[in-house]
Amino acid sequence: MSAETSWDLASAIGSVAGGFAALAALLVAWYQLRSFVRSNRDATRPYLAIDVVFERQSSVDPKAEFRALAYVVVRNDGPSAARDIVLQSEPPFETKSTDVTEGAVSGLRKLFSGSRPIPNLNPGRELKYILDEARMVLRDDAVASYEVSAIYSDPSGHKYHETSVIAFEAWEWSAADEDPLTRISKDLQGVARAIREHPRS
Repeated sequence: MSAETSWDLASAIGSVAGGFAALAALLVAWYQLRSFVRSNRDATRPYLAIDVVFERQSSVDPKAEFRALAYVVVRNDGPSAARDIVLQSEPPFETKSTDVTEGAVSGLRKLFSGSRPIPNLNPGRELKYILDEARMVLRDDAVASYEVSAIYSDPSGHKYHETSVIAFEAWEWSAADEDPLTRISKDLQGVARAIREHPRS
């Protein structure tokens, strides 16, 4: 092999190696850009949390029978608004208590059937829907858990699809908190009633 041929071969190999190096650098840059875009989106996207909360019902009479209600809560924990929220539960939510109005039950089922999207939920805001009395959802013959699918988008139109599981077993012996503002309101009502019933002479 002549010196000129050897030089041409080495030059060709060098060109190929340089091409591979440039391609590798391009791929690394593309991956870094993609990771940056994804990281930035994750930092600014809405995050929907779907859960159940139990609240003790306040009464003017402090000796009234203990009663707690179960609520389904949809909360936006992200820094941006969630839009066009479509929710669907499997199985459909079930209410056994006759004390819960038919309108509340119908509204809950319709909202979580996927046929009634929520247009917008701003950061830090939550929607709370009555499900049933706590004692009813914790009965042995009640539905043990619900799987809730949520499809929604951020303000730029990027869509997200997530699934939450609402399970009741762990709540059976958990305490049910009383809303402090409602408690204060009921206490004031009790004081006012006592004043009316026992006016100063």
